[in-house]
Amino acid sequence: MFKFFQRESKTILGAATVVGILSFASRLFGLVRDRILAGTFGAGDVLDVYYAAFKIPDLLFHLIVVGALSASFIPLFLSHYREVSGKDRAWT
Repeated sequence: MFKFFQRESKTILGAATVVGILSFASRLFGLVRDRILAGTFGAGDVLDVYYAAFKIPDLLFHLIVVGALSASFIPLFLSHYREVSGKDRAWT
């Protein structure tokens, strides 16, 4: 299992697929977490305080990770796409 994560992706499409799958898994685990919290604490002040406190680190995570992904992926993709044979190469 750990060899999968240590493997280097050779194509942009492969890297984007890995990011997409891990993003979907993260959303799924977040849904499970929210269901467990709602079942444990119910709708009320305690859960509202948790969600309010969770917003700040979640915002920082999204700013850093999504910003870094955009800053690294878009220039690389465009440089491959603008080459003479780049349209096919950009997606592989």
